[in-house]
Amino acid sequence: MRSPSREWSPDDLTGGPLDDILREARRTAPGLRVRRPTVPHPGDDDNVYVLTVGSWEERVQLDTGRNGGPTFVVDGVDVSRTVDPAEALAAVRRELAAAVPPED
Repeated sequence: MRSPSREWSPDDLTGGPLDDILREARRTAPGLRVRRPTVPHPGDDDNVYVLTVGSWEERVQLDTGRNGGPTFVVDGVDVSRTVDPAEALAAVRRELAAAVPPED
């Protein structure tokens, strides 16, 4: 069962480095969808972003600190943890490439 989530559009901004990470990830992976799970209680961690490409069901999860800042945890085939936005973007790109099936 999937948890409720809402679409995180290119116009949605955190004001932190995550905005640049997602902008570059969208440029690199056309069709990238970003969703944020909705949390039932304000104290729950709401800095979670789920990335998918097209109709492919594999997901890359990106957790951030407050307001889209460090620390970044990228969870896909592997898990990467970093405070560097450039390293986080590289990990997102790597995981998205691993999640998308090859074209026939």
